[in-house]
Amino acid sequence: MTVNDEASANVLIENTQCDVLSCSPSFIFEGISRTDLTILSVIMHSINLNDSYPTATDIQQHLKNTNVQLRRTQLYERLGKLKKSGFVVVDAFEYPRRYRANETTLIIGIKNCIENKKQQTINNLSTLERELEALDFANPRDIAIKMKEDLSNSRF
Repeated sequence: MTVNDEASANVLIENTQCDVLSCSPSFIFEGISRTDLTILSVIMHSINLNDSYPTATDIQQHLKNTNVQLRRTQLYERLGKLKKSGFVVVDAFEYPRRYRANETTLIIGIKNCIENKKQQTINNLSTLERELEALDFANPRDIAIKMKEDLSNSRF
């Protein structure tokens, strides 16, 4: 990669890392940070510029040209999270491991984020429904009596 190609890649990375969050409902991406998006951007730009899939070392080298500074262990944790959520694919039998991200993996990752958010919302709704039902049947007099007993038995 030439100096001009690397400079162009850095400009592309800096310009795209915020666009995803601003054009999408941000609540969908609660588990995905700007650092994760920068890593995805580095992977995709590396593939476009070099016509090969980057290794963790390649990704870390490119990240040094951005505002994102991660230790190797932190990078592996984030890559693992991106893999688990479907945004990145890695061949576990290839060494060194090479990371892949493309439109298909992005669609899978976004779909998984949406499904996770839907499940979280359903769980929250169930909790709210139980709380609402408890409030509907709450008797202020019974609560006051119980509260008085608890306060009388407590020692300060």
